[in-house]
Amino acid sequence: MIRYREIVNGDDAKTNNNQMELRWLEDEPRMRMEESMKKNLLLSAAVVALIFASAVYSNAMVTTILRVNVPFAFQVGKTQVPAGAYVVQIERATSSSALGTALRLTTMDGKSQFRVVATPGNYRAATRAALTFNKYADSYFLASVDSYGLGCQVSKSKIEKEVAAKMQPAERASVAAE
Repeated sequence: MIRYREIVNGDDAKTNNNQMELRWLEDEPRMRMEESMKKNLLLSAAVVALIFASAVYSNAMVTTILRVNVPFAFQVGKTQVPAGAYVVQIERATSSSALGTALRLTTMDGKSQFRVVATPGNYRAATRAALTFNKYADSYFLASVDSYGLGCQVSKSKIEKEVAAKMQPAERASVAAE
């Protein structure tokens, strides 16, 4: 406001120039506000795009859930897992096998959870759901999970490779799942 009064009270010859300067000074905050609004609009659009992309990605996952009671302790990746009842989830990306498959075992009480990355297995016409283990002496290692034709293979862990090098070829043990 003070600047406005100075301009208005200036010389008549300078008034037109000063008024033009006044318009410029008045337009500057508006231009800054417009730039700020454009940035906010672009940021909002980016957030909305990310929300839609994540929704599409979450819908691109297929989850198979099985229940199984394993009567022996076994190894999942690097983790030793006790015998007991588990919920097994196979989370597979539908769009690309490059996204991989995740295998999650959760105790029935939900207190413990074990995860391992797996690779899609054979899509064969299995008539049942089962967990298959490699057995070396008294040690069991999770090898694969099959669910009515959809399955996944668990890569051998470093521990399993070490045990396999010292032992005879693995026996296969299978536990039915529901």
